[in-house]
Amino acid sequence: MYISKIEIENFRCFSNTKIEFNQGVNVIIGENNAGKSSLLDALRLVFGGVSRTNLQIYDFHRGKETIDVDG
Repeated sequence: MYISKIEIENFRCFSNTKIEFNQGVNVIIGENNAGKSSLLDALRLVFGGVSRTNLQIYDFHRGKETIDVDG
C-alpha cells in the first residue's frame, strides 16, 4: 500500500494542511514542535491505531470542535 497524501484539519498544530508523499521511503524532518509526531498520530488515527475516545482537548486546533484527517 502507498499513501500518496494526507490532509489534516484542526488537529494539534495543523489548522489545514496537505502533505504529499512519494513512492518508496519518505523521511519526516523538522525542528522541535514542528508537528512531526502529530503527523504520525494523525496517520495512526486514519489506520485505527488510536481510539478516538482517547482524544484530548489539546488535540483540537485552537478550540475547533471537530478533527478531520483524510488519507
